[in-house]
Amino acid sequence: MKFLYIIIIIILSCIPENPDEIVHSGQKSDCNAPFGYDCDDVAVLQELIDINSNISGEEIYRHYMDYDLDGILEPMELGSQVWEEGRLIKLDLSYHQNQIMSYDNPSQLDTKNYRFIILPNNLGDLKMLRFLILSDNEFSNIPSSIGNLTNLIKLVLNNNKINALPQEIGQLIKLKQLILDNNQIIDLPDALGNLESLNNLNLSNNFLNSVPLSIVNLNKLEWLYLNNNVISVLPDNMRDLEQLRIMNIKNNLLSQLPLDICDMYPGDWACEYDSSGLCISEVFCKTFPKCLETLTLSNNKLCN
Repeated sequence: MKFLYIIIIIILSCIPENPDEIVHSGQKSDCNAPFGYDCDDVAVLQELIDINSNISGEEIYRHYMDYDLDGILEPMELGSQVWEEGRLIKLDLSYHQNQIMSYDNPSQLDTKNYRFIILPNNLGDLKMLRFLILSDNEFSNIPSSIGNLTNLIKLVLNNNKINALPQEIGQLIKLKQLILDNNQIIDLPDALGNLESLNNLNLSNNFLNSVPLSIVNLNKLEWLYLNNNVISVLPDNMRDLEQLRIMNIKNNLLSQLPLDICDMYPGDWACEYDSSGLCISEVFCKTFPKCLETLTLSNNKLCN
């Protein structure tokens, strides 16, 4: 009897006190995710795998992500992930060609295209996500559910095939960096001006022919890259971008600039305006808050 009592005590002492201990045991929750991990977040990762598999009749097999070498890409193996208190806060699915090695011969590159093509509609369920990095893939559309990622701080979508942004992008009020260079974007939604926290916007190497007037509402913007597009006109009141330090608009089709752009450039006298837009005094731009450090205008259609 005493021996049985000791065995019971040993068994009870082995029961984990919190979910984090269970994760390491390999047990699964009801949604087939490790205990302590949010089922909605795991479901998004699984959907990413599912909808990007069997495209063109050929299953995508990302063997370099198959860490347990079981021949099956599982949600927790997908890309680079950071979790906090059971919620996904960072997801990096960037395509790294130098990591795609031949399964049979790891010394040789696998020439198969392993890039992601489709983002799932349930992307917005990653509601605690702060960093989403999707560089060097082949995405052409961004689902409207991205507007639900209201905790997002950094969104990187460069080197894809994106041709438009949904209006819902304007709901990302905590977003600080939006990187969209090297895509196929023709125009931008007015809702872009709602990104009140944005300080870095890169839209270089697209097919933009204009910039929405609402861009002047981005009063925390410090870096603006519009180079290598086909922009023919910039919005008036660019001086409202009070924190702007770097603006690159080279290699476009600009034939003229907003009249107030000189009020932003350093090393010269600039006007201080009243509420009606009249110049009430002149101040030297080095002490004026609306001062660019770098303004790049080369290769446009500006006159002398």
